[in-house]
Amino acid sequence: LREDEAGDEVGGYVLGCELSRGSFSTVREAYHIEETKVKIGPVVVKIVRKHNIESAEEAMRRELMIWRRLGHPHVLPLLDSFESPMALYAVSPRCTKGNLLQLLNRMCGDPQGAGGLPFATLKRIALQLCSAVRYLHYDAAVAHGDLKLENALLDADENVRLIDFGLSRELFNGGRSSHNQEAGASARGCGSCTAAGSLPYCAPELLRGGLPDRPADCWALGVMLYACLVGRLPFQDAYEPRLVYKIVNAQYELP
Repeated sequence: LREDEAGDEVGGYVLGCELSRGSFSTVREAYHIEETKVKIGPVVVKIVRKHNIESAEEAMRRELMIWRRLGHPHVLPLLDSFESPMALYAVSPRCTKGNLLQLLNRMCGDPQGAGGLPFATLKRIALQLCSAVRYLHYDAAVAHGDLKLENALLDADENVRLIDFGLSRELFNGGRSSHNQEAGASARGCGSCTAAGSLPYCAPELLRGGLPDRPADCWALGVMLYACLVGRLPFQDAYEPRLVYKIVNAQYELP
């Protein structure tokens, strides 16, 4: 089946250059087309092919269901969503300053070394992250499930915009995931700890088979804030089993 390409028109948008590609999705720059054929934008379109794998389509539909009801200054808004016989599409604003990991690399030099963000920048970003996570937990009743530096985009003013709700879950029973979600997650495994790049942010209970919830999000938020303060992640090891051991036993060094 032919994939969407630059120049294609879908759902009232002209697709542009490819920005990133994952196992089951592609992200492209795009422009909205008005009736006069004037292009407005740019925006970003996430594309998930329906025929790649059923679980990817299911995850995208779940993400859209949660994402479309969120509204907070530091959560990236969903501007539009639609589908074709071949794919699902999610449209969001274009954030031009990259993500928090890229900011750390730019400002701190060696990402494995010491030295975090300047205090004024750190304070602003920390307050914005905490505000967004508090909103998700207590106003939207959602656990993000995959908080990490790469999922905190920066807009033109370098304000935080949280993204990626593919592993998010609605919260019930005092902040825990529902029993129905637990059954589904048990069948699929703990996605937030198997997703590439997410293991260093996983709370110990997730590594033991638990589900994303408020405490697990707060652990991941703490990992992000540690990295912003110190300039490196608290748990690092190229050998994955040893990294898991460090996380479960809280083995990290204070600067």
